[in-house]
Amino acid sequence: MKIYQLFYTSCKKGLSSGMGFQTYSMSEGIKEEEREEIESHCSYIPPENLTGHPTETEINELFPVSFSFFRLKSGRYCICRTKYKGRDYSGRFGNYFCHVLIIGERELNFYPIELYGSTVFRDGLTTAEEKAAVITPLTTLEKLPKGEVITLKTIEEFIKGGSAKKRTKSLNELLDGIIDAKVNDKKIFFCDKKANIPLWIAAATMTLPISIAISLTFNTYRFDTGNRPEFICGTIKDGTRVNFRESNTFYAYNLFNFEEAYTYEFNIKSKFAKQVSLGYTIIKDYRKALIGFLELFEYKEVNANIDNCVNLLSLVNNGIDRLSEEETLKAIAFANEYAFVTALEQIMNKLNEDTLKKISLKLNLNLAEVIFKFFFKIAKITEKKEYKEKAYEFFFHSLNSMLVETEEIRLEDIINLYNNVRDYNFESLRNFITPSMDIKRLKVIITYLDKAKLRQAKFYLCIILGDFIKVGTKEHKVIEWKDFGNNGCFSQFAEKALNILVSSKKELKATLDYVLCERDYFINLILLSYKVALSKDKEQIVITIFNDYLSELDFQETTEIRKIIMENNLGSKILMNSFSYEIKNAEDKKSFFKNYCKKVFNNNQKFKDQCFSVAMEEFLKSFNYMNFTLEDYIWFVRYVKDERPNKILEVSLCEKIIISFQIIIPIRIGDNTTQNLIQDINDLVEWYFINLKLNIGEIMFYATQLEDNKISVSKFLIDTRAFSFEGIEEERYEEILKLMFSLLCPYLKETASHSRLKRILLHKCFSETYFKTYINIISDIFNNSDDYKEDLKISCKKPYEIYLEAIYFLLKNQELLSESEMEKLKIYIIDDLIALDSSKLSNYNMYMHGIISNTSIPQKLKSIRLQWEDMYESLCEGKLKRKFINKLQSIYKR
Repeated sequence: MKIYQLFYTSCKKGLSSGMGFQTYSMSEGIKEEEREEIESHCSYIPPENLTGHPTETEINELFPVSFSFFRLKSGRYCICRTKYKGRDYSGRFGNYFCHVLIIGERELNFYPIELYGSTVFRDGLTTAEEKAAVITPLTTLEKLPKGEVITLKTIEEFIKGGSAKKRTKSLNELLDGIIDAKVNDKKIFFCDKKANIPLWIAAATMTLPISIAISLTFNTYRFDTGNRPEFICGTIKDGTRVNFRESNTFYAYNLFNFEEAYTYEFNIKSKFAKQVSLGYTIIKDYRKALIGFLELFEYKEVNANIDNCVNLLSLVNNGIDRLSEEETLKAIAFANEYAFVTALEQIMNKLNEDTLKKISLKLNLNLAEVIFKFFFKIAKITEKKEYKEKAYEFFFHSLNSMLVETEEIRLEDIINLYNNVRDYNFESLRNFITPSMDIKRLKVIITYLDKAKLRQAKFYLCIILGDFIKVGTKEHKVIEWKDFGNNGCFSQFAEKALNILVSSKKELKATLDYVLCERDYFINLILLSYKVALSKDKEQIVITIFNDYLSELDFQETTEIRKIIMENNLGSKILMNSFSYEIKNAEDKKSFFKNYCKKVFNNNQKFKDQCFSVAMEEFLKSFNYMNFTLEDYIWFVRYVKDERPNKILEVSLCEKIIISFQIIIPIRIGDNTTQNLIQDINDLVEWYFINLKLNIGEIMFYATQLEDNKISVSKFLIDTRAFSFEGIEEERYEEILKLMFSLLCPYLKETASHSRLKRILLHKCFSETYFKTYINIISDIFNNSDDYKEDLKISCKKPYEIYLEAIYFLLKNQELLSESEMEKLKIYIIDDLIALDSSKLSNYNMYMHGIISNTSIPQKLKSIRLQWEDMYESLCEGKLKRKFINKLQSIYKR
């Protein structure tokens, strides 16, 4: 250390050209402008109440020493001791001697006030110096012996002296006044006994690190302190120009009259002043600890920020129990602005597990974000692994405390807090999220989720997936689900979380909404949610959310999602459940299903192959397939046929639908559309190897073939197997008989044809209906032969021949009818033939006997002959009666 010196006094010869007050000499290295600036500080006016011609003893006992500290414009520091000398070289009173030490800007490593009373200072010039013809430069000093007046011991004794409580309070006020003056651009004036003044300055400045203390310039005595530049101006009460009662001084100065215990009131009441003022009496270690802590920061001036450092030290040592939210935030801000790396390291070292736990339990959202970012900043700047681990541990523990202990904090706000901290670490995002996927941490979360609530499950799932999404955004490359989803620990974690969430549609949806921007994640979460929900009978919640999601997307997106879903083992179940939900809520189920087939099944072959049949059955159940129209069947058949050779229907379902079709097939020769539909239905029967007990479609197919002459009656009667009418209603059976008989009977060429006809069309349950309809149609041909003229030409049969052969066939099969029904038919036939003239009737009788004679079984022959003869006899009797009645009627008319 190199200390320069300067002597200023009234002398005969110095560095100026004349005599009087001037710089007598100085060390080489002091610039001229520095000398001039120093000289402006070198003045001394003795107190007015002291004698103007003092003795040496009076000077030493009564005249205060002016000990000042100031800084030059060049940056160098000056410590100046000014002592009243009395007479000068000419014998005149008023002389004083200033001994100034000039210290380099970076070489002042002690408290300036500590030199008060130091032996380094001279009281005046020697006789030789006064008489010297040539003034030599002063030497530079290497060391400075500190005085014995100012030590920690003397300060402590001073504060304790008299009333420790009183002086502690006064020191508190002085420190508050210093802070207030710095904040409001004022100065400090105080008065006391001259021996106390340097001790007050020492007590105040030595509560601070040297680096801050040297920002406080001071002097221990000035006659007119108002004209001095020093910040802290001490003086004695009597004999000076300072009036501590004048109100006009209050605006520029903070005033303290320690002699009379009077202090001007000001607003600032700092923690710093309150606590360090006790540092000389009660809590001595605190002053030392605070000074050491302050030295860690690039904080070099006294202002209101000093309380933030005090609060930061409190936070580090005790947590935030004793701090308000504002104090905590400002403390962190102070560290962010002023801390050196060493300060940050010491902060992290001091923060032990208990302190961190206390902090985590008291955090709100705002505090949490600031502290989290602060700790991560320290970890980043120091690049120390242990600090990073401590920051993460505190981060996770605090978030968990918020989730569990502070339920009044909205979950969305906690998630946003996490996201904000993650964004703060955006530049090293991968490093930030690595602990999130740490196996040990996931296992801890898995265990924790055993007893967790909805908000905890939602939080952990959202933030971990959010981490992956954020990394993908930063790196412009999506982290696919397969990159982490196959991790057994992650899968277990995700299932645990979803196991809780599936109990609430609202929370599950909110969780899924969080990952909507990443379709891959959403789909896999749906799959996992469904898997979990199955065991809890909650799958409908998942399906509802899934359907709501699909409803917001366009056709292309929904198609792609369903295809992806189908690749999963549960895919078909999910999509079918989705379908069931939709069709259940559809107003127009037909339109919905047709549209679903077009948009969904047609664009997802795998889904169609596996699930169309199930979907069709679900549709039929919800709609009631009995209400299908022909148009509906046309659509259905074409849709199924277009899939050939794939069979997208279960055989049993196909059979049900075809059976239902039998009920609505119109019993008539239909138009081309109906005919094509019937053909398609019959094709399905053949394609699916369906054995129908009642196939009206087949019957109508043959009816159409017969009508269009695409098959002859004889071929039909010979080649066609017997139709099955099992389960048919009598009325519908009768309609079929009417149609078929009208197409076939005009072409019956022999009695065997009637037998073949019966084989094909007779349903034994309704044999009476069969024969009744059969006779009615034959009768119509007989009685209205002109209507069948063209048909009869082809068959080359007379109407009566067909009729009589039908009667023969009826008599031959009379065992199929009840006696009463048989009698009714006989009466019907008799009434039908009775109008014939006798010659025709005789010819018919002969024709009938000819047919009967061909009966191969004797007993049958005999029975039929007797039956016919009985009928013929009734005919003849009936004719006689009718003839008699007609005669009577004609007589009566005349």
